Amino acid sequence: MLQRLARFCYRRRWRILGAWVVLLIGLFALNSTVGGKFLDEFELPGSESQEAVDLLEEHGFDTRAGATGQVVFKAADVNDAAVRRDMEALFDEIAEITAPSEVVSPYSPEGAHQISQTGPEAGKIAYAEVNLADRDSDELYEDGEEG
Repeated sequence: MLQRLARFCYRRRWRILGAWVVLLIGLFALNSTVGGKFLDEFELPGSESQEAVDLLEEHGFDTRAGATGQVVFKAADVNDAAVRRDMEALFDEIAEITAPSEVVSPYSPEGAHQISQTGPEAGKIAYAEVNLADRDSDELYEDGEEG
């Protein structure tokens, strides 16, 4: 039976290909007109994870209750004064654009471990940790577009 189906499809391969293309275009069109909005809000009352998020927000750590990211950079020497000045300016701009947020710089005492210490790249690679407050995905996209 599969052999007959294979022969049928092979003999009419251009029609089959065209049918697939029309079907895919139709499905994409249907999805954009009928499909719902992507939601990233999820709450599970009574769970340990929800309790942890609530606890962070209660005690003023709401910037740690959302998404996180890293800004990774490489330079001949990340501790060079010019590199440090430029990167600190970038971190300040990121913090301003994404407020409320927290940017942990590799040049701060709590971020000192964020500079590579070993291997051939020692002192050449570093990263800043960006902690965003909990927010709607549309706001995250807007923040990303502003940067």
